[in-house]
Amino acid sequence: VGFALFSSVPFTLPFTLVMIAVWTLFIRRYWSWHALVLLFLFGLGAVAPHIPEVLSLVKNAPLSNRGGDYYQVPWSYGPGIIRELILTHAIALLVIAAGLFVRIRDRVWKGLLVLIGLFLFIAPWYQSFATTFGHYFLRVRDFGFYRFYYLLPLVLGIAVGIALDRLEGTLTMRERTYAVRRVVIILVLALVFVGTLTTKSAHARTWFRDGSFYANTHSRPDLASLAPESKQFRVATIADERTGLRPTFANMNGLESIDGDINIASKRYVAFFKEMTRHWRVEPKHSFYLFWQATPEERIRFGKDATEFLNPTLLSLANVRYIISPFPMFLPGFVQDPSLPSISFAERVRAQIDENFHGRRVWVYENQDAFPRVFLAPNIRVFPDATALLEALGTASTTTLKSTVFAEETDADALSIAGVTIQEATITSYTSDEIVVSTRLDAPLVLVLTNNYNPAWHVYVDGVEKKVIPAYSTFMAVILEGETHEVVWRYEP
Repeated sequence: VGFALFSSVPFTLPFTLVMIAVWTLFIRRYWSWHALVLLFLFGLGAVAPHIPEVLSLVKNAPLSNRGGDYYQVPWSYGPGIIRELILTHAIALLVIAAGLFVRIRDRVWKGLLVLIGLFLFIAPWYQSFATTFGHYFLRVRDFGFYRFYYLLPLVLGIAVGIALDRLEGTLTMRERTYAVRRVVIILVLALVFVGTLTTKSAHARTWFRDGSFYANTHSRPDLASLAPESKQFRVATIADERTGLRPTFANMNGLESIDGDINIASKRYVAFFKEMTRHWRVEPKHSFYLFWQATPEERIRFGKDATEFLNPTLLSLANVRYIISPFPMFLPGFVQDPSLPSISFAERVRAQIDENFHGRRVWVYENQDAFPRVFLAPNIRVFPDATALLEALGTASTTTLKSTVFAEETDADALSIAGVTIQEATITSYTSDEIVVSTRLDAPLVLVLTNNYNPAWHVYVDGVEKKVIPAYSTFMAVILEGETHEVVWRYEP
């Protein structure tokens, strides 16, 4: 219950209710029909709102990049996870070991032990197994079976509850003195204190290094001032492990970012993202971070010239108008800055404490060459496959990309229009599932919307549905005739 109160309640409530049901029905064996009905209603209320989300995830799974790179780990990855799981759950495992010592005879408890062993086996080895043998199990290769270890605290909690209940009964039968019970309580509290020292020290390091919640949601200057027009542009965050700056910092200030803390994205966008970045440290593996785990030398190089790490032309194509950075940097087309300053450890600690109470200091760079969210282009250049298209994207100039849509030959035919004098495209309405664009042109042109392509998005030109063309590998486009149009992009899964 405490976990549910201090975490995401809608997601943890189903697990909390399951724990209550198991404890009531199988451990204490004390229940009533009224309690069961109430528990069922709570469960229905917790699960029902998420059914559309689950169905959407199932439908979009083939388009997602959630597997792929994520599972590319060697067998040596497993021992480290085992050590982490044992250290994290050391107290619970000790209590269970004590329960084995007194030979608890309980079918539910024995079943829980089997689940604990199964989860402890799957968590460290499934990713390595999928990396080595995944090509033999294509249909289930990207399933997150290893995520069952998230249920480990629930199973451990119930097993420990049963063990403590039986152990307490054993102690009171053998030794009913108050002194023994007091010693047992002191020992348990000592174990809890020692076991949580690592967590407490990690929290302290996070507070000093990554910043407090306030520091990670408030900024100086105030980014919220950019939010009213945020649907017309995107931002990129230079996520840096040393400072703890993450893309959620921009999101918490009402801005849309091209990066993120979880790598849930389409395979098309991941391929584009990798071409947009030029260094292995910014590739989207566990998360879409632009500059995570960089060395001090790399930070200095990044501050002087970031083109080694980022492609400014593709950032512009992706509608990135601002870059938010925890330190000064230089990138062509963005504001120039002096080289990265150096400060002592003590100065950095004082600055972090100040930010934790008054908001994080960031450098904001405006991109003068950023493409608009929608634009018109007179040409289409086709490529035999996605690989050839992405290679051409990586070397294309801003001028070329503004005038020529890159597409695969299976999605569109080549197009070249000359003599265009009027071309206007304006977003008149923008919501999460419908975008309305007003256009005026005097020749056939291609309207590009720099939102991620998905088959569930449909486009209607003056009320008539048209074909959506995957543009630049990951965005969307539609061919228009030379006149005034109302173009409606609508998400219809």
